[in-house]
Amino acid sequence: MIADFIFLRPWWLLALLLVPALFILQRVRHGERNAWQQAVDPHLLPHLIETTGKDPASLRSWLIPLGAAIAIVALAGPSWQQQKTPLWQVKAPLVIAMDLSSAMLAADLAPSRLLQARAKISALLRQRRGGEVGLVAWAGDAFTAAPMTRDAATAAVVIDSLTPDLMPVDGQRADRAIEHAVSIMKSAGFERGDILLVTDHADAQAEAAAAQARAQGFRVSALGVGTASGAPMTSASGFVSDASGQVQLARLDLGSLRALAARGGGTAVALTVDGRDLDALGVLDPQGPASQAINPGSAGPDGKAA
Repeated sequence: MIADFIFLRPWWLLALLLVPALFILQRVRHGERNAWQQAVDPHLLPHLIETTGKDPASLRSWLIPLGAAIAIVALAGPSWQQQKTPLWQVKAPLVIAMDLSSAMLAADLAPSRLLQARAKISALLRQRRGGEVGLVAWAGDAFTAAPMTRDAATAAVVIDSLTPDLMPVDGQRADRAIEHAVSIMKSAGFERGDILLVTDHADAQAEAAAAQARAQGFRVSALGVGTASGAPMTSASGFVSDASGQVQLARLDLGSLRALAARGGGTAVALTVDGRDLDALGVLDPQGPASQAINPGSAGPDGKAA
């Protein structure tokens, strides 16, 4: 239908106003050539001016403006159907902060929490659809294991080398991991992004750090590793005991991780053998929630929407 015909870029049609001027210019140049024909002796004219059966200057006087008009109409985008132009979208970066405390050696997930967590992170890096990623290793303190990069394969190479014996101090300072993740994203020039904490629980300090990260534009989520029943914590020298000599158990406290995620504006789920955990976290799509502006004032001190 004629009524459906549109121009996608109609402002280009304004350039048609220049076509008459182009035509006049061509005619003026053609007139100058005719002046030469009148001024030069006829027997010299064939040697000074190349001629063919038809006057090429006369053809150019209307072919060039016609070609320009066709080009302008084409640039205006004639179409029978208007397609929505996709908006440019920010691809939010992701920092994976992996717990490398002695708790990750617990065997409540066979063969160990550590191996299960590394396999899950490797799957995340393979399946993530673009965007920059970075890795933070943490225990009693936090360190950059892989800087921000668009090449997920480069970050994946580091995964298999991450073990608790790399950490100078044991412990589970998730707050430092969150702060370090924010720091490396800011250093890379990002004002928002995703932080995925891979651990078994979070304390009040971690919740406060998550709230602070959210206020700065960074969404904090958590992937819970382990089981509620737990397993003994081990080290190179055997089981880890407390001051009273009791063997310490590493347990998954998913409730504390959900509290942390609520403060950080993210999601907390337990690690699964399939891909439901990564889908629920929303970290596979770099144009997901963290790519949208986070309103720092939307979270109250309890982490809930104000």
